[in-house]
Amino acid sequence: MTHEEIWLRYYADEADHKLWLADDPNFVFPPHEDPPYDRDRFLPVPPIPLEAHAGWLPGDDPQDSSDEQDPLGLADVDREIAETTDESSENASLTDPPNPALEEQLRAAEPENWTPPAEQLAEENIPLLPPEEITDETLEPILWELLHNLALRGFYVLHTDHLSDRELYAELWTRGLREPAHLPGRNTRGGWFHDFLGSWGEDDVQLWLRYYASDEERAKHAREWPTTPLPPKEKRPFNRDWRLPKGPF
Repeated sequence: MTHEEIWLRYYADEADHKLWLADDPNFVFPPHEDPPYDRDRFLPVPPIPLEAHAGWLPGDDPQDSSDEQDPLGLADVDREIAETTDESSENASLTDPPNPALEEQLRAAEPENWTPPAEQLAEENIPLLPPEEITDETLEPILWELLHNLALRGFYVLHTDHLSDRELYAELWTRGLREPAHLPGRNTRGGWFHDFLGSWGEDDVQLWLRYYASDEERAKHAREWPTTPLPPKEKRPFNRDWRLPKGPF
């Protein structure tokens, strides 16, 4: 059986079936079977949250209206909390000793201290093979091992379903992991997100409209940009994004 057939037979539940059928309503699932071994519940579990990253999309820019920015009228409450927090922080700074670990984290987050993820992986003796040295048979497990190694260091990828496994790995190897970045590690406050729609230029927006945008988003884009041709909606050539390690919401 392929990896997908194994997952569908032993691990997929009803929610997974609904996601799968959304892409292919006529798909026939294999009969469910209990896994032949009982091991997974004893395995160590890394802190990978299941919720998806709600990334920025065209049209998500904040509006100028103060009512839309503060629909519940909580701005004054937030301001009071912030002022109280600032006062507490000032008082604490007078008494608390310096925290070397925190100071080191803050220094590492400064752009001048960013380093390419490829260098960080090399320092930890994690191999990063050139694409031409990887066979088609070994490409998939090597790619997924790399994606999970990156996620454990706080590096996540977005919008990959228009790329094959080899194209995705090659893009990471040649560009995505060569540019300076800050990998904060697994935490609930953020991460480094590498979007394969790039800088959302014209070509990237066309890819988004073709493969990723919902019908409502496509209609909104058509209203806002009536002179720009709308590409036909197509099924994504690959089905990967829903399985990717997800960063904090």
